[in-house]
Amino acid sequence: MADKRLIQAMHLLNEKERKLMYQRVFEERDFKEMAELNQMTEDQCKWMYYGAIRKIRRKMGGEK
Repeated sequence: MADKRLIQAMHLLNEKERKLMYQRVFEERDFKEMAELNQMTEDQCKWMYYGAIRKIRRKMGGEK
């Protein structure tokens, strides 16, 4: 059941948020690399990545 909820939560993310999640989690990139790849600052990457984590947690019933 958690897998289904996670998939639903991932659909809440926009394309850029999903891309950052993939780069961080599956490609194990650091924020500096992600910033270069996505033409963003490190702070922008962190802000967007952690914002996406918060969206997922809210959808799955975690922190609000």
